[in-house]
Amino acid sequence: ATPRNSFWRSDKAALLLCFLVAFTFWLGTKLSYDYKTNIQIGVNYLLPENQVLSNEQPDEIEVTLQADGWSVLRLAFATERPEVSIELGENEIRSIATSTFKSELPDLPNRVEILGFYPENLGIRTEKSVTKRVPIILDADIQLADNVQLSDSIKLEPSWVTLSGPASVIKDIDAWRTSTIVLQQVKKSNVLTVDLFDHENKSINYFPESVECYLNVEEKTEKQFMLPIEIMNAPDSVLLVILPNEATILYTTGLSKYDSYSADDFKLAVDFDGMNIFQYNQIDVKLVKKPKNIAKNLVTVRPSKVEYIIRNNYE
Repeated sequence: ATPRNSFWRSDKAALLLCFLVAFTFWLGTKLSYDYKTNIQIGVNYLLPENQVLSNEQPDEIEVTLQADGWSVLRLAFATERPEVSIELGENEIRSIATSTFKSELPDLPNRVEILGFYPENLGIRTEKSVTKRVPIILDADIQLADNVQLSDSIKLEPSWVTLSGPASVIKDIDAWRTSTIVLQQVKKSNVLTVDLFDHENKSINYFPESVECYLNVEEKTEKQFMLPIEIMNAPDSVLLVILPNEATILYTTGLSKYDSYSADDFKLAVDFDGMNIFQYNQIDVKLVKKPKNIAKNLVTVRPSKVEYIIRNNYE
């Protein structure tokens, strides 16, 4: 006997045959039960020229069916998704019950029951499409390494976005933000491509869809000057003597701007109007002038307070 004939006469063949018979019986039993399943109907909105949907509408309707397993299996192998087209007019407001799309379903087996449509209704409104140009705002959390700082402001290119969509929505938009970017311990300059934020109303289109973000950094260093402390708002009848009458300012700047500033760009003063002569014998030294490109929190004044003596100027 050949090996093939020997197999079919063996106990293994009998066991395999029993398994196939049991599996066929089990599968037939399972497919005879009723199951719930969903199919989708695609929706196309036919709009007049220069009209858009005011509110977002689904691009498909979900239909819940109940059917036996054989029918569910047949539906699963359906090759084409049913489609429905809705023709709309200018500035139209319409409510459509999605159950009316039943006629768009393919021929269903007799044992298939339609349980419902989701959503049950479409609240559709059309309106004029408008175009608007607004600035782009960077949404970013950027942390620089300790030894560097920005050499200039962060730039976006382009810095404006053109929007088009329903007038009722576009009119309230004054700026458009990017998607959020998070950078930690930035040590060198970068050029990043950043996507723009998607509006919740999908009827709004925008161009461009992304921008280039230029992040320029440089090493930072410290520089200091010794400056006289001026006296502000002291009346002519008062002689205000401060000790010491000079202070040191220490500030952080980028290497490229190290020689850009001199002592004349800074000014220190004490303010007589801010003194409480009955409680304190010290007064704060204020930074009253600095270059606009240097943040106030990057400038240290030493000493930050000075002692003072008040005398009558006419004695």
